[in-house]
Order: sequence, then structure tokens, then C-alpha cells
Amino acid sequence: MANNFLTVEEARHITADARALQGEYKKAQTKRFLESVKQTALKGLTSLTIYDADCTDQVIIDRLKKLGYTVSVFSDQRDGDSDSLTISWD
Repeated sequence: MANNFLTVEEARHITADARALQGEYKKAQTKRFLESVKQTALKGLTSLTIYDADCTDQVIIDRLKKLGYTVSVFSDQRDGDSDSLTISWD
């Protein structure tokens, strides 16, 4: 940080690092979703639908896509806020 002040370039760099594939932002949620994928794959299945408040976070979606998964996001507002994420690997 220049002169103890955070510049916009430094803030952008920190944000990019946090949102990267191995970044800290939503890392625990990403790991939890990938563990669910593993457990589903062990059952011989090739897709999984997740219903979770974090499932539609764009950073998580981008990470899954970078890892090669097909990702579909669904939102159903009829009964309140009901988002889901389908992850496929076939």
C-alpha cells in the first residue's frame, strides 16, 4: 500500500485474488459443493442439484465452470426465494 493508503489498483488485485479458483472468497462453500459432487459421483450419477443460499454466487459458478463442470442455475420465485444449481459432469 502506497503511503499506508489502499489504492484502487491494490483493491482490485486483492479482489481478483479472493475470487480466483483457489481464492478465499466462498472457498468453504465451493469445497462443500465439490464434496457433494464427489459423493454423488461415487453413486454412479453424473449430475447433482444443490438448493443452498450460496449456490447462485457467480464466483462459485465461475470456479465450477473453470474446473470443467456444466452448470445450470434455476430460480423459482413462486414460493419465495428458491434458487438451485445443477452441476453436471457427463
